[in-house]
Amino acid sequence: MSRRLLAFNPETEGWQRESLRVRPAAASVDGSSVVGESEEMEHAVKLLELTSEQDLDRFFSAVISSVSRSVRKRIDPRTEQNLRVLLRGAARQLIPLLDHAARGFGASGAADLGGRFGHAVGPMFGLELEGLSPEDQEFETAKNFVRFVGEAAAKAANATAAPPDAAARLAFAAAAKRYAPGLSSAPPAKPRSNVGAVF
Repeated sequence: MSRRLLAFNPETEGWQRESLRVRPAAASVDGSSVVGESEEMEHAVKLLELTSEQDLDRFFSAVISSVSRSVRKRIDPRTEQNLRVLLRGAARQLIPLLDHAARGFGASGAADLGGRFGHAVGPMFGLELEGLSPEDQEFETAKNFVRFVGEAAAKAANATAAPPDAAARLAFAAAAKRYAPGLSSAPPAKPRSNVGAVF
């Protein structure tokens, strides 16, 4: 079991939610959840345990399947392929930060680690991580990335009229605007078919 889940204490959960600023779960256009809370946590744990490009692809497949069940629509396969290319690019920016956080940014202490991780991730994902432990910062960031991927998948599933590459770019940009404003400062480039390894 993940070290992050072992630290979960339901008795203090309400107090932490009240006193710490954490973003709410993702919602689709009609206000309902794109990815259920328990699935969101499972996907976040998987994201934090990635060790290979294949793990990343399985992570995307799991989130996209959850979204397809939730919105009762499948993404056009060509749109999904283009969207995955864009999402891998976003993962390339996030995964090294999670990896550094897991390794403790070298010899720095926990307080310094929390500050450095929050400072690096906050602007990219629009998160307020102040007051959270380094492990909780990591987990909240992973959950937000799941929301981002879920929202992008939901938008792509509903973009039936646009060409696949345009549908993927529009879905990515809309999800980034909501969950990763640091990624949406420039429009995403047209996807390329050969993508380098993330790891």
